[in-house]
Parts: sequence; structure tokens; C-alpha cells
Amino acid sequence: MSLELMLGTAARAALRAAIRVALGTLSRERCMRVLCAAAVIALLTGPAYAQQKSVPQYGDVPADKTPSEIEQDRTAERAYKRSLGNIPDQTPTDPWGNARSVDAPKAVAKPSAAKPRTKTGATAN
Repeated sequence: MSLELMLGTAARAALRAAIRVALGTLSRERCMRVLCAAAVIALLTGPAYAQQKSVPQYGDVPADKTPSEIEQDRTAERAYKRSLGNIPDQTPTDPWGNARSVDAPKAVAKPSAAKPRTKTGATAN
């Protein structure tokens, strides 16, 4: 497998730039630093690039599932539904229950609403 196939596009661009800089009129020490930096970038992006799923291109039709994949999906769905049945019913929790008193609060007597005053013809200021 060639080096360019193993590397991602960013790593290839970094490697090409490092080679271009290294071939220029830079000091030998600087060229080695750039080349080492490009090599580190290339080595780190290779595995990360390999972990990604291939992104479908525009217009690509998704591949049909094989019968074994369909059966695996069904068994996973059944196992999920069975596991939901194993969860016990949860009672409502009261996180502030410890802060409240044990006795229920007593209802406060509301004062009766007073009749609104009716205005007469004269107002005093």
C-alpha cells in the first residue's frame, strides 16, 4: 500500500508542503523540523482517517441490507423491547421532601372580598 493511499487529504497536503519547503532555500535544521512535523501530522491523521465511515456522495443509493443484517437488526430490536420490560415502575420522587415538614401545610383563611366603593357625583381632593 502506498503512502499516499494510507494518508488522508490533509496529511497529503501537509507532506507536499513540507517537501516543497524542504527543497527551498531553508537551513538544514529548519527543513528537518518541517519534515518531522509533517511526518507526525501524517502519522496521526492516518488512523483517524481510517476510522471514519465513507461519506456517501451525492446521488449514491444506500446499499441493501443482507438477510443476516436484517435478522441481526430484528434480534437487537427484540432484545431492546425485552430489556424495557425489565425496568421496574418508578414512583414519583420528591427531591425537596427532606426540606419540607412532615405535617401538611394548613390552609390560610382568605379575607372576604370587600365591595368596591361607588363614586358619587363629587370627588374631594
